[in-house]
Amino acid sequence: MNRRRHTRMISNRRVDLYSSDAIRLCKAAIVDWSASGAKLFLTSPDSLPKAFTLVTREGEEQVRCSLSWQHEAIAGIAFR
Repeated sequence: MNRRRHTRMISNRRVDLYSSDAIRLCKAAIVDWSASGAKLFLTSPDSLPKAFTLVTREGEEQVRCSLSWQHEAIAGIAFR
């Protein structure tokens, strides 16, 4: 039984993550996403900050995010 509020969709979209002061933190791939958040596979297992910006590689989208959880190079994020 799926207890999530929003349906998740599979993805392999490549994105970059930036700190609040516009420093690139790492590259990532969106594993799956929904209207409220996403699961990311990070290129680095370094800890993400609590808040950051997700930017598509094409640069057409920028989304403010908050870290929900992280286990090594996999992270769950919420869209703000």
